[in-house]
Amino acid sequence: GTNIGAEVVRGVLGTVSLEFLIGADPDIYLATGGAHLGDRSGLVLGSEIPADTAAASFRGLLGAPGFSSLRAVEEGRAAGIWHLFNDTPVHIALIEYLARSFHPDLFADLDPAETLAEIDRRFLPVSVPGTWWVGPDE
Repeated sequence: GTNIGAEVVRGVLGTVSLEFLIGADPDIYLATGGAHLGDRSGLVLGSEIPADTAAASFRGLLGAPGFSSLRAVEEGRAAGIWHLFNDTPVHIALIEYLARSFHPDLFADLDPAETLAEIDRRFLPVSVPGTWWVGPDE
């Protein structure tokens, strides 16, 4: 795929305007979020975040003016992920989630929740409950 943000974001971090996003009308929409966005009506995900809270914030985001008309949203190819997942080795579970979400025929055998649970059981000194990703059916 093509990262539409690469056209306008010239560094490691950046944002794109809603107008740019609507004009690009991507095949897949991937939002990032965290607990810190709760008071700004953003996508709320992460440690100690209940699944229903994450799902409600995702629905709110996708239902906002502009987002709801995106082809990716209309066709169920949108997902939200915890913003800091990429800073940890357990992001392998995130990669599995994205692969299964956007290419279900190719990756039906992946179970990212089980991968995360196994990492939790075998390698983490303490369990870290939370909601790390959310999709249109969650």
